[in-house]
Amino acid sequence: MMAPVSARSYFLKAVRWAAAGVRTRKAAPARQDLLYDPRLCLEGCKLCAKTAPEVIERALNGLLIHREKLTPEHFTALTDCCPTQALTVCGEVKSVEEIMATILRDKPFYDRSGGGLTLSGGEPFMQPEMATALLQASHEAGIHTAVETCLHVPWKYIAPSLPYIDLFLADLKHVADAPFKQWTDGNAARVLDNLKKTRRSRQKNHYPRATDSGL
Repeated sequence: MMAPVSARSYFLKAVRWAAAGVRTRKAAPARQDLLYDPRLCLEGCKLCAKTAPEVIERALNGLLIHREKLTPEHFTALTDCCPTQALTVCGEVKSVEEIMATILRDKPFYDRSGGGLTLSGGEPFMQPEMATALLQASHEAGIHTAVETCLHVPWKYIAPSLPYIDLFLADLKHVADAPFKQWTDGNAARVLDNLKKTRRSRQKNHYPRATDSGL
């Protein structure tokens, strides 16, 4: 199930859970990070290591990245540093005004197609203030709004956005407590309770069946 056509999606960083089998099953914070693909890394190239020597070292099999030392200045310096995109900055810091300027530019297409703004992630409600501000600004501009969410967050994060959401796209992993806990390390009761609350709201809701392999 997709949101209406001609929709613009914004992915808000931060993840509420991690699927079973990943190295670290912890919530991922909403911050910038570096993505590294060693397959694209040029042998002998040291551009990134020269740009941020405190953070990046050239190792035998690629790069050694000291992520705990990363600062906003490092992300700025490393943006577009790599000619092959082996090293890229993941995530941008943007204001509501900056994002809305882009959204409003495409409003004529939304008006003709019935599309609009879709917030996704990560988990958009892990940045509740930003989510509410974007949804409210879009709603007041007459733009259709949708949210793709796992709903595994406190209800107080969701409630302020309710008046500005036209469509919920809920990612329901499982309804039984044991497999839900096994595969997500989460709480099925919280998700189901939030689903009931969204149903009592005026919004249209769509609850996809679980699509993750093995569930």
